[in-house]
Amino acid sequence: MSKRIWSLIAVMCLVLSVAGCGFVLAENQFSGLKYVYGDEEVQVTNIEISNKKFILTMDFCSRSSSAAAYFTSFSVTGYQGGVECDYAYISDSNTTKNIKNGAVITVKDGFTLFNTSDIVEIVIEPWINWNSPTLVFYVDPKTGEWSTNKNTLRNDAPAVSSTNNTASDQYPGLKYTKDGVSVQVTNIEITNNKFVMSMQFYDESASSASYFTTFSVKGFQNGVECDYAYIPDSNTTKEIRKGASITVKDGFTLVNRTDIIEIIIEPWISWDSNDNLTFYYDPQTGNWSLTRPQSAQTNSSKGGSSVVPEQYRGLRYEKDGCSVQVTNIERTNGNLVLTMEFSNAGKTSEAYYLTFSVSGYQRGIECDYAYISDSNASKEIKNGSTITVKDGFKLENSKDVVEVIIGPWISFGNVETLTFYVDPSDCSWYTR
Repeated sequence: MSKRIWSLIAVMCLVLSVAGCGFVLAENQFSGLKYVYGDEEVQVTNIEISNKKFILTMDFCSRSSSAAAYFTSFSVTGYQGGVECDYAYISDSNTTKNIKNGAVITVKDGFTLFNTSDIVEIVIEPWINWNSPTLVFYVDPKTGEWSTNKNTLRNDAPAVSSTNNTASDQYPGLKYTKDGVSVQVTNIEITNNKFVMSMQFYDESASSASYFTTFSVKGFQNGVECDYAYIPDSNTTKEIRKGASITVKDGFTLVNRTDIIEIIIEPWISWDSNDNLTFYYDPQTGNWSLTRPQSAQTNSSKGGSSVVPEQYRGLRYEKDGCSVQVTNIERTNGNLVLTMEFSNAGKTSEAYYLTFSVSGYQRGIECDYAYISDSNASKEIKNGSTITVKDGFKLENSKDVVEVIIGPWISFGNVETLTFYVDPSDCSWYTR
């Protein structure tokens, strides 16, 4: 009896010493695929590929004093040819289930492969990663072999994406590079007023990069920014590794098919208005140029109204080269809405919502924000352009006089503002 007891104790000690967090011992072929971050850890227990779906089965354990879930602790990313693989939905994954201190749950995570021949790079890391260590390993989808050293696997697959890296002869000058990452325009098409650019996105930087967090594209017609356009299969959120490239698409919705388009490719977050690639495109001929055609000069009459109703002539506010002129005041669905002409006489592009703000008060209490569709508040406009914008707030009631203040979006100290008062019953206004 005592011999059996001591044997059982020895086995339990072995399990605890290896598993650490109460794991059942992983199969030998996956024992090296364990990742620990903070109070949570995962141990790969199985890898399977089915219909191009790459699935990792893992034991997830937490030693945290509070409940934890795999979904908010870790993430798994896969790459083939240096390009991030697509998300794959996995049923019964258990990834959102919380577990208590010391508990273990089996979870599944994975992605969809581009093919079942190229070596797969897998990265397990914290759900939100600020330069923390990661677990990186490689799997040969042909044989199921894995290694933390890619060089030990077969080497017949391309190291980076095999996507065509040759710029189109039609667009050789349309390349923009920033911090080792670049885009090269390869095609431009317009369909149903949607302006779409295809580009080769390259990464020669020290880390992974995605187009979405690196670059942005803006379009202007007559000095007014064009609306966003949703483009399916754009690949903009996919990360690529150093040395890889991928075809991405970006664009916007045109105001019309006649006016010259000004296109700006710039960093996703830009503090230098001159750090960009700007070119011009004629939607009627398909010709492009790096210099502004004479016909592309801004024309404020196409961006907004040039006629100010007599009753609103006194409601104009100007600050740092930009101005707003009230052209209408209305009460609709419990909101007080101001329609204004926003003009830019400054040196850089500006948007209303980053320049001015409108506040309302009833009985000395600030009114709540009101969402106004088609407000144009976030659209940038160029020097010399004007656009019609809307702003406003929710009324507490339709009886008490409303104090309206138009001022800078951000102000410090005593800043001059435009203050007037509106009777919500008929939207008439006056000053004191």
